[in-house]
Amino acid sequence: MEANSTPSCLHMRAGVVADDATAPLPVQAFAGDPLADGRTYYLFDETLGYGAGISLSGPRDGDVTLAHTEFTVISEGELTLVQGDGTSVTLKAGDCAVLPAGISMGWKQAKPVSRTFMVFPGIRGGSSAIVKIDPQSDLVASDGPARALLLTSPPPVAQSRICFEDPSGEVQAGVWECTPYSRKSLRPAHSELMHILSGAVTFTQPSGRSWTVRAGETIIVPAGAENAWSSDVTVRKVFCIIG
Repeated sequence: MEANSTPSCLHMRAGVVADDATAPLPVQAFAGDPLADGRTYYLFDETLGYGAGISLSGPRDGDVTLAHTEFTVISEGELTLVQGDGTSVTLKAGDCAVLPAGISMGWKQAKPVSRTFMVFPGIRGGSSAIVKIDPQSDLVASDGPARALLLTSPPPVAQSRICFEDPSGEVQAGVWECTPYSRKSLRPAHSELMHILSGAVTFTQPSGRSWTVRAGETIIVPAGAENAWSSDVTVRKVFCIIG
């Protein structure tokens, strides 16, 4: 795989890329990926160690052993994953889950499924079972944006809950909520997938290019993609961060 030369946000709406200017990468799937068919990569970061994009897969009914940890957001369709202990996890449109490396499971889907994914080939551990993110998770107070970056007052109130963390702490996934605010542009050192549960937020790059992401939509902000944040209402999101 080859890394992106210019970091840019990846905005998905209804299972497709929302920005016509975003092109897929001419890359191959990670070695040993049993879910490689149908994957289209739009982001790849060799330094942080992940690839991201959209998967379109047809009907499947068989066993799968995952070679890599994956964070997935179901855009359209439905699938059921049967774990080794017999418990099953059904994922429908809007559901988010961590599929840990090494897990063997039955994969059942009767119709095509579209999903946004982040794959982490170097991440193992953190869970021995599928972690389905509960969007209604009880949250606790957490740090909001740095006050030096804020363009609005009073400071916003943030809450969050981490639902998955790998042993190294490099990858975290959970739920985050924050009251409205605007902040100056910053260049993140980490990459983050955000699936918006409620509210809306606009990301704007110094060039003027912007993305407004609303409830039910997903955006991935890669490391180095300088952007400003502006939200006029409280935003609640599922997140997955690496870095």
